[in-house]
Amino acid sequence: MSISQRIAKLFEKEKSATDFANKIGISAAGLAALIKKDSNVKSSTLVAILKLYDNPKLNPMWLLLGEGKMWLEPGEEESMGMVDITKEKDEEIYERMNKLLEQRVLTLEREIRKNNPDLADELGIE
Repeated sequence: MSISQRIAKLFEKEKSATDFANKIGISAAGLAALIKKDSNVKSSTLVAILKLYDNPKLNPMWLLLGEGKMWLEPGEEESMGMVDITKEKDEEIYERMNKLLEQRVLTLEREIRKNNPDLADELGIE
């Protein structure tokens, strides 16, 4: 499932696509194009979505990569660094998303190195 498809899944529960688009700061036409064309999503849109779904808390790894459950369980917010996200500056959230993605990349690199050393060498993974 692509990130656009995950966003579409989120707004299925909303009253209307227009309301959802307004809440995340894009036009209804922009939302429709994003879903229909499965186009790239701006980081500002991702931050707006994470802030919108603060209670219950949306799992940022599900949103970004399609990994894990859609919603975080109570207590998981802290391990993901998603406590009081609505009070944070967007730049802090961008940094947090980048750290989550960097951690995932490091995990994948370790798995590649362990399972296929030749491929790791070819890719320049140390």
